[in-house]
Amino acid sequence: GEDLHASQMTAAVEPAVVSRGCLREPLESATRPVHNLITSGGRRHRIGAHRNYNVLRVSFRRLFQQSTVGGGVVLDRLDRDLMSWIASLPNAPDVVLRSPDDSAADRRISLHLLDVRPDPPQRNTNHSTWPFRVRYLVSASAADPMEQHALLGNLMMAALERSGTDIEPDAPPLELWRAFGVKPRPAFILSVAWSYQKDAPQRPTVKHPLSVDSRPVGPMSGVVLGPEDAPIMAARLEIPALGLSTTSDRVGHFHFAGTPRGADLRLRITARGKTLERSSRELTGHDGNLIVRLEL
Repeated sequence: GEDLHASQMTAAVEPAVVSRGCLREPLESATRPVHNLITSGGRRHRIGAHRNYNVLRVSFRRLFQQSTVGGGVVLDRLDRDLMSWIASLPNAPDVVLRSPDDSAADRRISLHLLDVRPDPPQRNTNHSTWPFRVRYLVSASAADPMEQHALLGNLMMAALERSGTDIEPDAPPLELWRAFGVKPRPAFILSVAWSYQKDAPQRPTVKHPLSVDSRPVGPMSGVVLGPEDAPIMAARLEIPALGLSTTSDRVGHFHFAGTPRGADLRLRITARGKTLERSSRELTGHDGNLIVRLEL
């Protein structure tokens, strides 16, 4: 239950729930209150609008543990990177992951994870990449109010100059402070870019030039016969490779239009509950038409 300070960022951090701004127990056993706003499907859901609400189990295991490809980050590493950046600023105070606290008088910057929301991707982007915006409530504390304001202002200016971070124009809503059970104070919402990337399947290397079959196209006709050469009506014939299908008529005749001449095509024949596949070449008769014989 201890606050995570910037000096502790080298230690491994297990996937955890941010509860009142502190890193708590692992997600599978998370039973502490969570004062966060969760955005899902374009709708915002409040978890814990009051400090004295029933325990709600929330599992973000999949989101917190998914890593990105090519040097990306998981959310706990994003926390540490953000804290490390703030701690590296000139005359930086302590940096902690926790919600604002009325009793805090030490010189520090507090970060509280508000929500994670999808960021609309740009056109023509890789479909294996999903961008997000991670929003933090940023507040400062100090014994002197002027120093508190200076800490917050200096961080705002640094965030505006930093790539991947934005300051939201709207002030934190009053209902947020009510949820924390503290007095409203100077603060801002920091939006940080984050993306999840899925491993793209490896495609085989093309080693040969493109081959185009320019043979002429023509019809393919034939007849479906049963025992003693009796014509089979309503037999279904398909050429899966071309996406073509047809049905034999009352005298067993069938016809395909627009098939490549001379090509050895695979035919699928279904009649009276039975299905078989044949090569067009082995079914071709002396006159060039196909003869499909079925043993029913």
